[in-house]
Amino acid sequence: MRSGAEVEFRDVSFSYKSGKPVLQGISFIARPGETVGIIGHTGSGKSTLVGLVPRFHQPQGAVLVNGHDVREVDLHSLRRTIGIIFQETFLFNASVRDNIAYGRPDADINTITAAAKAAQAHDFITKLKDGYDTEIGERGVTLSGGQAQRIAIARAILLNPSILIMDDATANVDAETERHIRETLREVSKNRTTFIIAHRMSSVAHADRVVVLDGGSIIEEGSPAELFDAGGTYRKMCDQQSGATQDFF
Repeated sequence: MRSGAEVEFRDVSFSYKSGKPVLQGISFIARPGETVGIIGHTGSGKSTLVGLVPRFHQPQGAVLVNGHDVREVDLHSLRRTIGIIFQETFLFNASVRDNIAYGRPDADINTITAAAKAAQAHDFITKLKDGYDTEIGERGVTLSGGQAQRIAIARAILLNPSILIMDDATANVDAETERHIRETLREVSKNRTTFIIAHRMSSVAHADRVVVLDGGSIIEEGSPAELFDAGGTYRKMCDQQSGATQDFF
């Protein structure tokens, strides 16, 4: 397994349109192996921020991975070190095996199975009609939301990334499925630098650190316990989600 990478945001700003900044003066460092939750209300710049790491956008300021400005790194090499799990899971009209191995088509079945087990997907896959050879339909229409998301997680694991980005990855599943996926991700994120973008506060409850964005700027930063006790925006967002704090501490 790769060790996590250090990711630094150094005075980062970004605008989609001139004069309308989405991010303003963002500076923080995610250390190797650290899990960082990124929260904020809709439009606060969460997805845009993490999208700077794989160079989906070009910011003012600098984003550095292990001290190297991502703008000066070969794009293919950079993205090989990053696994991304989006809210909308894209699966192909192909077998489970091919979907998991999409980023590594040369992977053998043992490697694919190991990734599925790590994502807690192996058990349900073996119960499908043809196991790993089951055709799952365009966008995984034959699977539940939780099953599709676990296959997406297995795909990310198979890439063995140093950096793992989860962009609201559990938003479209029910609370019980979200809990199981959260447990999976806690195991998967070990030894990787992980960014978790979430609307559900329970998704970042076990992060090492949480960064709270508002209007494209950092307004709070600390451990979940520290921010909860501080009684600021993080605490208010927890309180707004009925029962969310029950899973916290």
